[in-house]
Amino acid sequence: MVAGLHGGLAVVKNFKLGQRGPEQIEGYASLQLDHPDALLKLAASQTPVVANDHAIGVGVGPSSATVAAKALDGKLTPAPLAVIAFDYGRMGDLLPADGSIPELELMRGMMKSFGLATFQAVADARDFVFWWSFELR
Repeated sequence: MVAGLHGGLAVVKNFKLGQRGPEQIEGYASLQLDHPDALLKLAASQTPVVANDHAIGVGVGPSSATVAAKALDGKLTPAPLAVIAFDYGRMGDLLPADGSIPELELMRGMMKSFGLATFQAVADARDFVFWWSFELR
């Protein structure tokens, strides 16, 4: 179904976690592949999808179709095998905030001292390379 997969992208722009799990998720994703037809049919049965002859875009949230379409407008370029980037300081907001575990408040404070965290994996002539960086506030 995903034969000819060249890469993909997933972005979570907003994520709110409540007492019973995720309450709000906004973002988009796209896959670049040679023949998107079979996967497009499956994805379209689950969520709003946009596609062109070499990629499929999916959005989640209030403006999902618009953001997914923008993801397909990008120029095809060599890309890393995987990239994960997030605001590490905001990750503390996902910790329970009921005050019953004092260590969580300490962890939340420590996490606020960091900003953007980026993890990247590249497979090229050098070998498999993995690197990461953290922004300090």
